[in-house]
Amino acid sequence: MCILFLVGIDGLLVLSILAAVHQIKLLKITIQELDIGAEQAELHRELVRIIQIHQRIQQFIHQLEQTYYIDLLVDFGLVCLILCMGLNVIADEVINAIWFFLIAVVFQLSLLCFSGNLLLIESDSLSSCVYSIDWHAMPVPEQKLLMVMIAHAQKPQVLRGIFMPLIMSSFLSVIKASYSYFTLLH
Repeated sequence: MCILFLVGIDGLLVLSILAAVHQIKLLKITIQELDIGAEQAELHRELVRIIQIHQRIQQFIHQLEQTYYIDLLVDFGLVCLILCMGLNVIADEVINAIWFFLIAVVFQLSLLCFSGNLLLIESDSLSSCVYSIDWHAMPVPEQKLLMVMIAHAQKPQVLRGIFMPLIMSSFLSVIKASYSYFTLLH
């Protein structure tokens, strides 16, 4: 029963992360399609709207992190423990029904880490997207707004549990740690 609860919570987290990833993609498309030749007031309004959207995306990601940090700690800890103990059971009897369970647990964590990695990649490319537009043709106040946007987008968005970020290198660390604990036990 506990596993079904964790799968539901993790599924909601993955969907929320993917929603943030797609919001960043849409923001990048909006930035690329920005009409630099527009009137200054209209351009200013559009840039302010883009900055506000970016701030809302950052707030959403921060809210996700605050909501799910305990769940991420439990996920990383349980996956490490389950893999270690499951490998210990498999070592005694190779043909065992626990294989399916181990694969499901590894898939669950890899899905979380993969979606977190997508968030990192998309948010990391946002500042270069802003910098790549024709900013030097804009009036000075709008250039300053773009500098603010670039400064805010420099720090990539990463969901963090208590101990480690939700990225693929963390997934590999958990797998390596599980195998290390298994070799210690066996």
